[in-house]
Amino acid sequence: MRDRLETLLAEAQALAHIGSWEWDLLANRVTWSDEHYRLFDFPVGASLDYEKAGSRNHPADRARAHQVIQQSLKDGQPYILEFRIVLPDGTQRWIEARGRAEVDAAGRVIRKVGTSQDITERAEVAAALRHAESQYRELIENAVEGVFRSTPQGRFLMANQSLARMLGYESPEQLIAERDLTRDHYVRSDERSRVTGLAEAQGVVQGFEYEAYRRDGSTVWLRAHARVVREPGGTTYYEGMVEDVTHRRRADALLELRAREQAAVARLGEAALAGHDLPALLDGAASLVADTLDVEFSQILELRPDGDLVCRTGMGWQPGVIGTVVPGRAESQAGLALGSEHPVVLDRDAQPPVQVEPHLVSHGVRSGITVIIGPRDHPFGALGVFAVERRSFTVDDVNFLQGIASILAAAIARLRGEELRDHLLAREDPEFSSVVEDVFRREGIELLLGTKTTRVSQRGGEIALELGGGKEVRGSHLLVAVGRRPNTDDLGCDKAGVALDPKGFIEADDQYRTKATGVYAVGDVLGGPQFTHTSWDDHRLLFDILLGQGKRTRRDRLIPYTVFTDPQVAGVGLTEKEARQKGVAFEAASMPFGDVARAIELDETAGQMKVLVDPKSERVIGATIAGAEAGELIHVFVTAMQAGASARAIVDAEFVHPTFSEGVQSLVMKLDRFALH
Repeated sequence: MRDRLETLLAEAQALAHIGSWEWDLLANRVTWSDEHYRLFDFPVGASLDYEKAGSRNHPADRARAHQVIQQSLKDGQPYILEFRIVLPDGTQRWIEARGRAEVDAAGRVIRKVGTSQDITERAEVAAALRHAESQYRELIENAVEGVFRSTPQGRFLMANQSLARMLGYESPEQLIAERDLTRDHYVRSDERSRVTGLAEAQGVVQGFEYEAYRRDGSTVWLRAHARVVREPGGTTYYEGMVEDVTHRRRADALLELRAREQAAVARLGEAALAGHDLPALLDGAASLVADTLDVEFSQILELRPDGDLVCRTGMGWQPGVIGTVVPGRAESQAGLALGSEHPVVLDRDAQPPVQVEPHLVSHGVRSGITVIIGPRDHPFGALGVFAVERRSFTVDDVNFLQGIASILAAAIARLRGEELRDHLLAREDPEFSSVVEDVFRREGIELLLGTKTTRVSQRGGEIALELGGGKEVRGSHLLVAVGRRPNTDDLGCDKAGVALDPKGFIEADDQYRTKATGVYAVGDVLGGPQFTHTSWDDHRLLFDILLGQGKRTRRDRLIPYTVFTDPQVAGVGLTEKEARQKGVAFEAASMPFGDVARAIELDETAGQMKVLVDPKSERVIGATIAGAEAGELIHVFVTAMQAGASARAIVDAEFVHPTFSEGVQSLVMKLDRFALH
């Protein structure tokens, strides 16, 4: 029976690859089972001692095994030890050894017994698992995509370096410690509830794109793939991966912007070709550029004869900005654009520019760009867009603005050309040009308005003009009015350090100072209205400025004018057309010149009179007169406007009868507020 049991034990040990051993410390004799001999590849029954038995231990594990066994000999405690052995053929096996001690009455260890099991297969599987886990961790750590695990409450449990880098953190640990997904992650606060709702409803979220905040407050576009994990113990968490799609999203947005820009240019081009309402076209262009470039503000400024600009229209500004006068030349962004070969970029966070228009400052503008409308030698004005955030403008943005500006320039030239061709005095309100035209026609002067000259030739001592429609006109002389240019070529301005603008006019500030110290300029060479009386006023102002006796500058003065036709046409301030274009509130009164008693007596009834008054202050803001001695009569309004007086001062004055001047009083009394009821 005993032999049978020993046989069964040996078979069981062989099947389980378990060998038993005994070490008699008193006799220093080691006894192994047959399976133990086979595990260590010793001949069965070979004589063994402690040293010989340990000779199979792997050199790297030998010291550790010896230390464990010696400790067990000292304290008598059992041990479990895993180590490698090396067989004679070089094969390595993993062994799990278990041992316990038997002691004598004095507590000394006299014998140790135990087992050894071949765990090579299990050890190799464990090593493979450890290697796979190491590779998995390395894969996660080095992945281009962000990898995460988070709680439903919005806290990160795990994140890799890529995700930390995407969100602007130095390490995953810093990200996990600081980031709260429910509070400071999503740019749009409702995105968190959307993604968790999808996850809970479907179990997975695929390709969810959203904009997230980085640690420094900037933003990044992310594309997330996640799943819900529910563990048996009831714990739920989300895990998945995230990729940075910012470049793709911004590229898509840029392509969309380019498409919008092209469509906007096409729409404005169609409107410019079909339309005849310049103010409506300018309003549409201002709205179009602001919407297309997604900026808060836009403006279109018109260049005035005096070199300053006036804001004709715009988007986003507070009331009062439209109609504002902006200094020209290098004293504003728009003025710089008119004198530059390139668009002028505004970046108030970088080097502050020399001059920024006050309304840009008051509206918190930080960046913008301005381009010229029309050719540099004869511009209409400037087109600008502005933003309250710092923003860079691409080459495509510049091309878009210049495209819009080119369309506006062509439309303005066409519409202004039509106005010039349809009326002799196109800059006046139509009724005043009509006065002169009617008088000319009654006197037998033929007016060919709206006519295009196709050819000029000399025929038999006469000059022949071929006009559109096959009409021909002949005469002895031909006057071609092409305007004037400043005669500054031979003044030596460059040697004196006196700067000229692109048209050749001398650049000077409000007090006539040029860029050269101690050098002043007055008169027609400054540009602007080229009237003799304006040059005379320049001299008076400069005289006072040099002596320190006056506070006026050339920017804040009224400039009246007179067209010395018969009848004369004179004006000061705004015309009704200009007031409407600039959005200036006014009350207007008109009166035929034939209602003036003196005009009836002298048979000079051809003409018209008009006055514009501010509804709140009752001050005159503009007046135009066509009729006999209009150049004299206009000074009644010039004096009232210069003094800042109410139009009531004209109503209350006593005028001599019969005179042309009393007609001015009668005109003002046509206003309801001054009428005799």
